[in-house]
Amino acid sequence: MKIVYVFFVILVLSLGVSLYFLNTMNMADSTTGAVTQVDNKLTGHASQADPLLLKFGDANTCFIYDSACPSDTITLFRVPTDFNNSGGSHIASYNNENFSWRMCCNKIVHSGGDRNFTLFHTSADDMFDAETLWGSHAFDPSSLITRKYADIGMANYIIYSRGECPAGYECAVKVSPLDNNSYNFYNSHIWPCEKEFNTINLTSICYKPENQTDCASYQGPCNYAGISYVDTDPSPLIHMEWTYCSFGKDDEQIPIYPSSEYEVGHCCRPGEYYDNITNACLDSFNCGFSEEELCYLPNTNHLTGEPAGYFEKEYFDQKACVDWDSEESCCFNITKFSQPGNWMCPITSTRI
Repeated sequence: MKIVYVFFVILVLSLGVSLYFLNTMNMADSTTGAVTQVDNKLTGHASQADPLLLKFGDANTCFIYDSACPSDTITLFRVPTDFNNSGGSHIASYNNENFSWRMCCNKIVHSGGDRNFTLFHTSADDMFDAETLWGSHAFDPSSLITRKYADIGMANYIIYSRGECPAGYECAVKVSPLDNNSYNFYNSHIWPCEKEFNTINLTSICYKPENQTDCASYQGPCNYAGISYVDTDPSPLIHMEWTYCSFGKDDEQIPIYPSSEYEVGHCCRPGEYYDNITNACLDSFNCGFSEEELCYLPNTNHLTGEPAGYFEKEYFDQKACVDWDSEESCCFNITKFSQPGNWMCPITSTRI
């Protein structure tokens, strides 16, 4: 019995030492809510997201990092360590070494074409003060500033929201508004998206997350979902357009990258899909809800634009609306083929 007890004690001690070396611990700061993760004692590293360096935000969207941004994100700008103070902080250029914290963001699409958007301007002086020791303030891009400013190039859609960001958008940063009932801003300080005040609604600067895919040419191969600005003219002439990585008429990559033997896509214009029989990008067509199309339901909800009989008996009785053989139905205002529209989708993915 004594031998069994000794073995049990040794086993417990071994497990305790193993857990100490191999596991990590999460600790939440009661003031900021930021999660800190203790280093893995065996490898000397935390998890892939390096939570030790994460100060504010979500590592899957935009976040403040206390070091160089991870390789799969971009550095929008820098902020000082008083970022969360009640008075907010200034903004610095992405390479301003006077400011140690960086705003890192995921799913930012590079600039291009008619989708160049600016988060905000950052100068009110004759010099580009976002590169100076004291940094700069945030100005609405629509404000009449003719001096130097930081134009943060991206092709993601931008929304300024009084309060929180709408569905489908992520918050990059909050700024002080002109007044409590407005989302306009001018000469503003900035705060983390988690910041809230009782007496004023900060303006959220929101972006729509999108992936940058690896398209190099129109109808050329691509490996993962997203959009890219490429030359779509095979002749010596240059004609740049937005393309997306198409995975056929179902618009789904099965299996997804980087799984073994993942489905390879092809680069098509938004609204087209790649057809493996003709080896070409073909036009897709909306499936209904107007008099010119087969799936037609008279009367629409004047508030939402949705057909009044959507998902009712008349809808399910029409083969053009619901095809029970292919197990597809016409879905109202969904995003497919990289653009919103009324597209056919699996019945199982529609609401009941």
